[in-house]
Order: sequence, then C-alpha cells, then structure tokens
Amino acid sequence: MNEPKLGEWITVDHKLRRTHSQNYAKWVPQMFREPVKAMLIGKRTLGNGEIRYSYEDGVEFRRKESITAWLVVMNTRNKPFYVMPGEPHE
Repeated sequence: MNEPKLGEWITVDHKLRRTHSQNYAKWVPQMFREPVKAMLIGKRTLGNGEIRYSYEDGVEFRRKESITAWLVVMNTRNKPFYVMPGEPHE
C-alpha cells in the first residue's frame, strides 16, 4: 500500500489513546462509531514502556517498544490525534 502524502485526506476508524496500568504505559486504538475523514499532517514515533517511580529521581519512563503513528486532524476546531498507519485513503 502506498503511504499518503502530507496534506492528503484519509479515512480513519480509530484514534490512539495512551493507557496506563500500574507500571506500564501503552498506546491503544479507540474505535469511532463510524469512519471519519482526516488530513495527514505528520508522522511520529510513539513509545510503550515501563513507568518507574523513585523518591530521589522522580518519574522515569523506559521505552520497551516503539510504534509509528500518523498525526491527523479532522478540521481547524479539533486538536490533532494519532492513528495507526495503513488506513485506507482516497
């Protein structure tokens, strides 16, 4: 599949949301009720990994896995959000 170009409109059916368990942070898809059109505005590398708390050092994040995500926006009134690459586009 060809990767869409910046500024191209694509159809997406989810957004990525960061979830936290006790000691782990992970990006997971949150599905929309129906697919929406969004414009591709960037590409990012996101990290899943461990969160460690220390009295002396504070909070420390250790990346265990990297994922590539597309940064998209639906219109000028909503903030951008991440989606997994590979969505069908027009």
